Amino acid sequence: SSPDSQHTQSPLATRHSPLVTRNSSLVTRHSSLVTRHSSLVTRLAGVFYLLNLMAWPGMPQWPEGLSGWAVLEAVARGLLGDTTPADDLLWAALAELDGREPGTPLGTACMGDLPMLTNEGKTEPLPARVQAAMTPVVAAWLTNGLPGIRALLAQLLNAADTAAIESLLWAHGRLLVGPTHVEVVMPLDAIDLRARRVGLDRDPGWLPQVGRVVLFHFV
Repeated sequence: SSPDSQHTQSPLATRHSPLVTRNSSLVTRHSSLVTRHSSLVTRLAGVFYLLNLMAWPGMPQWPEGLSGWAVLEAVARGLLGDTTPADDLLWAALAELDGREPGTPLGTACMGDLPMLTNEGKTEPLPARVQAAMTPVVAAWLTNGLPGIRALLAQLLNAADTAAIESLLWAHGRLLVGPTHVEVVMPLDAIDLRARRVGLDRDPGWLPQVGRVVLFHFV
């Protein structure tokens, strides 16, 4: 959605999503998130820009059996590294969208060999806290794929260092999640002009790999 569009009440407010509270305050409990809440606040709303990156030419193929939500979480955790906030409710939301219990390592459904990656032999060791959030298969894929993902983002954003890339993901926002839609609501001052110039903040729309329509709102 364009930044000057009017956003009064999301249609998800009447469709009741798995992840919404009765108010917009930060939820502090992770248990039963899907059934007890219909919205949540996150400090990492920019992570959803990566959904557009996942369709970009040059993105590595992900392992068979890994859902789009799991790929999103794995790439976000890899890019954030040691700065990953363990207490952000985004991780519980992504886990439940992926169909697993929060706190369960992502990638348990991965099967078969890892896809071949053209990364010129470059790898990026993962911090222990990142490795702990995923299975060894996914960690191995991310170790090999992350340098190429980071290089692609650096090129798109004209980013000179890791901190400049990480800053794309850090944005306060509210998630509204329903059976057909995920809507990411951010304030106008959260618009990242780097993302806008290359289209990372455009509405992804219907994404078969995640089974949802994904929309951005800047209000």
